[in-house]
Amino acid sequence: MKIFYIRLTACYALFFFGLMSCSNKSEKESILAKNIDDFRFYSIDPEKAPTSFFDLVEEVEVMRLEETPESLLTNLAFIGHSQGQYFVAGMSKPDIFVFSETGELVRRINHKGEGPEEYIRFSNFWVKNGRIGLYSLGRFIIQYDLEGVFLAKENLPISPFHAYPYEGGYALDLSQTFTEGPVHHSIMLLDSAMRLRSMMNPSKRHEVGLIGANSFADYKNTIVYHDPFSDTVFVLEDKDARPLFSLDFGSKWGWKDDADRLDRVKNREVMRNKELVWTIKPYVGSETILASYRNHTGYVWIDRKTGLYETIDFSLENQETLGLLPIQWDGDRILCSLPSTSVAFLIEELGEDKVKFRQGTTLEKIESSENPVLVWVKFKELK
Repeated sequence: MKIFYIRLTACYALFFFGLMSCSNKSEKESILAKNIDDFRFYSIDPEKAPTSFFDLVEEVEVMRLEETPESLLTNLAFIGHSQGQYFVAGMSKPDIFVFSETGELVRRINHKGEGPEEYIRFSNFWVKNGRIGLYSLGRFIIQYDLEGVFLAKENLPISPFHAYPYEGGYALDLSQTFTEGPVHHSIMLLDSAMRLRSMMNPSKRHEVGLIGANSFADYKNTIVYHDPFSDTVFVLEDKDARPLFSLDFGSKWGWKDDADRLDRVKNREVMRNKELVWTIKPYVGSETILASYRNHTGYVWIDRKTGLYETIDFSLENQETLGLLPIQWDGDRILCSLPSTSVAFLIEELGEDKVKFRQGTTLEKIESSENPVLVWVKFKELK
């Protein structure tokens, strides 16, 4: 009889754990089945012990950028791709360099000047529909063909922080632009004739100071918007900006009160406090997010489905940093720039089987040049 009860109890236990297993599996499948573009919070602890970048990478591809007297690159901030060519530019110089898919310099485009077909400098550029477009600081959108021949110059009705093409017109970032009226909006939409289409995302203007990174980025069939001093990313849907996700840094987030961003004394105090996170730069992929943040000057890698994340350590054994700088997504890989001097370290740490050279690229060519290289990074799945 005692044996019977023991067996019966064991059966109940197996049945209970079976139900729990099915419940957990169903719950996990339910989470994964949710629309990834539904709004979500991702809780991030910036003090979490970081994981080495090299332990998170599945594979990288490397492409050299030929160095010539005309193509001396110090940094890369913008990349476009069209008709088998890469269009790259940095933050500090008014040059756009065009390279072949094997890394050879094709041409250098520079129209710096004050003439009607020229620009003094630009804060961002794009390559779409067989054209190069750029936002020249002030109130101008200028377009060239892929050879660099002038096509058009369009006046903007206001001087935005950034401008980017959207649905035949443009999206303008007004987060740091003075506008009249009782309600401030951070996004203005213009149609193809530069007429006002919509004002989006009511918010408070701030006085923190300019940050160079583009506020807009391509995302699926639309674009996303992020104010560098906000913890929330928005996706543009027709004439509306919908919150896509927020990064919750808890007590480490510096902007507890919007008024702090409007007070120059208080916002300087926040930015000088090394315990606080005060600006974020998210790179939004279809399933994952890579985001940098300050003052910790850290990076976090987030699985959008599960909320799992890892903070990233880019340091090398010699106490130097790898120098990898993310720029934009390219499919399921994050496209970055990397100093040529770091490529040997990359191979040493990852192993030759994980580092692929694109056609025309060799380690010898890379090490004989001071130009940075393009690197496509594919991360492992977080578990």
